[in-house]
Amino acid sequence: MKKIYSMLGCLILIGTAAFAQPTLTSSSIPSLGTAITTQEADATPLVEGNSGANQTWNFAGAVPSGNAFISDYISATGTPYAASFPSANLCQRQPDGSGGYAYAYYYSNSSTYELHGLGTVTGGVNVAFIYTNAQTGMQFPATHNSTFSDVFAGSYTINVSGTTITNYRSGSITSLCDGYGTLTTPSGTFTNTLRFKLSQALRDSTVYVGIPIPAAISEFNATTYDWFCTNAGSKLNQFYLSFDTTVSGGIPTYRKSAFYELSVSTGMDEPIPYAMAQASVYPNPASDHAFFVLNNSVQGTATCKLYDVSGRVAKEVTTPMSTTDRFEWMFPIQELATGLYKAHITCQGKQWQATLLKN
Repeated sequence: MKKIYSMLGCLILIGTAAFAQPTLTSSSIPSLGTAITTQEADATPLVEGNSGANQTWNFAGAVPSGNAFISDYISATGTPYAASFPSANLCQRQPDGSGGYAYAYYYSNSSTYELHGLGTVTGGVNVAFIYTNAQTGMQFPATHNSTFSDVFAGSYTINVSGTTITNYRSGSITSLCDGYGTLTTPSGTFTNTLRFKLSQALRDSTVYVGIPIPAAISEFNATTYDWFCTNAGSKLNQFYLSFDTTVSGGIPTYRKSAFYELSVSTGMDEPIPYAMAQASVYPNPASDHAFFVLNNSVQGTATCKLYDVSGRVAKEVTTPMSTTDRFEWMFPIQELATGLYKAHITCQGKQWQATLLKN
């Protein structure tokens, strides 16, 4: 869940030429308006490869599995859980698979990147997971042989049918930048790439008040490899490979997962203000038609503008809108080029936004 780095710098000599090791700085952290499209891959045949200097890691043959998903980075202000995270200055929003969004709240500056908590809907209940001891996600600058360790803790409490459920989380993480070199993924080849090896341990304790259920404890351990390209314009990690073990009720579950970055956009935030309601989209990605789902719509003529990654209006459509708790708008997209789009919907002064990936 958390990625942590510090710094150690030097030069390495190869033959008679000197090459500076790549250095990760805060410029690789997403800023307001960044949108990143990520694809899950079949992790079964993949291995992490070697550590050390001047490595070549080749995952070009990684096979996509499942759908791509989009994470966009917006101001924490105005988001559903903003009041629970007053120190956050950046929010990562991602579809939650049920037509809504999950939110991660961060504090970011030139030297650190901290996770302050999470907000999502579980079983129809809003959950704000607040870290009382924030997760330090990264420290800058970082280069080969950088190490970092941290501990963190947080909790959330919800009430369901007269039952109070509190989940307490504590954990630790250790990170080592164990190599650098050239990375190849299905999206391309990335020079000046750093690999970070993370070892993480989590313990979740869930306490129930109102029903005779004993406290439940789950333990999670993971070894994760993250590859970060330090070239200008690169954001977050280009490849991710994780080996996870979860023990719940004394029964272990093993999982191996992999993801790679499809695209990064930083130019779509300017035309679209973020102080507006969120619309959900399905299917996403879509090929022929996408359905925008708007809550608390109003009576009038609605306009939807789709912006491409350059900020250009790629398509504009109007439709009659009625007042309802849930309004669905089928939007044709057959003629659009493959890529990422921002939707900006307006009607009678009310505004919604959404992010759409066109196959």
